[in-house]
Amino acid sequence: MPWQNRGGKNDITMFRSLGGLFYYHQSEYPKDCQDILNQCSDPAEIHNGVYVIKPEGLTEPTEVFCDQTTDGGGWTVIQRRIDGGIDFARGLDSYKNGFGFLNHEFWLGNEHLAYLTNQKEYTLRIDMEVSGDAGIVANVTYDWFQISDENSNYKLVKLEDFADVSGSRFADEMGALSQSFLAMDGTTACTLDGGWWYNDASCAKVNLNAAYGSLTWGSTRLKHVEMKVRPSS
Repeated sequence: MPWQNRGGKNDITMFRSLGGLFYYHQSEYPKDCQDILNQCSDPAEIHNGVYVIKPEGLTEPTEVFCDQTTDGGGWTVIQRRIDGGIDFARGLDSYKNGFGFLNHEFWLGNEHLAYLTNQKEYTLRIDMEVSGDAGIVANVTYDWFQISDENSNYKLVKLEDFADVSGSRFADEMGALSQSFLAMDGTTACTLDGGWWYNDASCAKVNLNAAYGSLTWGSTRLKHVEMKVRPSS
């Protein structure tokens, strides 16, 4: 976890990953987990864990969990579901600011996600484990994922070029663009299961923030989910 010395313009932030300590001048915060990987002189020394980043435009730096091992690393994890330990049936304010624990289940927060995905083009990767089928794992990607700011209700702006990289025959189920992010204080009964990019008239075919035990991708029930983003190039 980070420790900050705020003594002046040359302030340095120290933060800990699972592999050791790293230092940054506060004016030089990495913008995402790929930035951390790029700035390290020996990428082999970078490990999965909690780091501090500051996306462009964000007022204050924030902690994120970085996946530095999957497919070359550089992934900023934005959501994780593993055991139902965190309640995802929450209102818009909770989804805006984020909740949970970065080393366990969490939602990073729509505000952070908006700043993060508007810096450049980002790939969204979703890793899923199927309920009832031990070891059956699906990995899907969208080459360009972007959401709008709060004024536009954190709408899906870009969701392009779907691929089932695991070959598990998962189809593109995320739905149409321009869907607003809705939560428990929204206008559809679907939000009782957790915040998501729902259609106004019907529930989504994908809900990775539903009550644990009801996580779905199309007709497939899931027990583990992790969503993460990385610059597309």
